[in-house]
Amino acid sequence: MSVAQPVLSSNAVAELRRHAYFPRAIRLSAEGAVAIYRTNTLLNLLLSDRARALFTHVALYLHFRGTEPGQSGLTAGAMKDLCVQLGLCSRGRCEALLVLMRAGGLLTAAPDPDRRKRLLVPTEKLLALHRARWGLHFEAMHGLVPHAADYLAAVRSDPAFTEAFAIALGHRFVAGLRILDNAPDL
Repeated sequence: MSVAQPVLSSNAVAELRRHAYFPRAIRLSAEGAVAIYRTNTLLNLLLSDRARALFTHVALYLHFRGTEPGQSGLTAGAMKDLCVQLGLCSRGRCEALLVLMRAGGLLTAAPDPDRRKRLLVPTEKLLALHRARWGLHFEAMHGLVPHAADYLAAVRSDPAFTEAFAIALGHRFVAGLRILDNAPDL
């Protein structure tokens, strides 16, 4: 399934940045990210919050993309390949993080008819972490983006939205989008 990606013009981005609520939205979003970052000292030693959020998102992306024809889903090999492609971490660090995620109850093994493939699936614990992270950002956008409240409600209650959102964000990351590229001061 290929999803068309909307493109914001530089004028639309500039207009958004000029919005009176924009500084408050950025501050709320950053405060939420910092609060989440402070919750796991072990992972903080291995990856920055940006890399950690992206790493776990890549796991969700591979998992949900696995429902598309011709896609394999979340496996250690697919995760390592994509992490290297994105410049996120080495294959060895990826493997260590996958072990930590399984030990921490964020991922679990899943049966697959193809015994050569060892699928991993996100647990509710990992999904809840992402719903919380995304929810913080949608709350921060509330005064800036007209449909942010709808997105917040959907991310909290609609598994189909979570799947579609994870895939859409994953497509953007794979295409090279990095949020901080648009905020070099951070």
